[in-house]
Amino acid sequence: MRVQHAIGKAGFANGGGFHANGKERLMSTATSEHVTLLAPAISCGNCVAKVQNAVSEIEGVSRVQASAETKFVDVDFDPEQTSVEAISDALAGAGYPAHR
Repeated sequence: MRVQHAIGKAGFANGGGFHANGKERLMSTATSEHVTLLAPAISCGNCVAKVQNAVSEIEGVSRVQASAETKFVDVDFDPEQTSVEAISDALAGAGYPAHR
């Protein structure tokens, strides 16, 4: 119970549909999807920064991480606000065409 109380006091809801303080919590309808794209043109830290900036500007993207070593771009996004196609288009527009 102490853990649940601490979680509720911090503003997070427990899994039972109520905050630890007994008040009803609002159910989040937000969904998140993850995609990993291969962008072979990523070759350096500057490329990584450009890719991350281009993708992070898309509304609905919550996280983006690119790697010059693996050439992968990992993106978490809300599919109600954006799509894999929009992410790919942003990468291509920044000069880094990508595919799954």
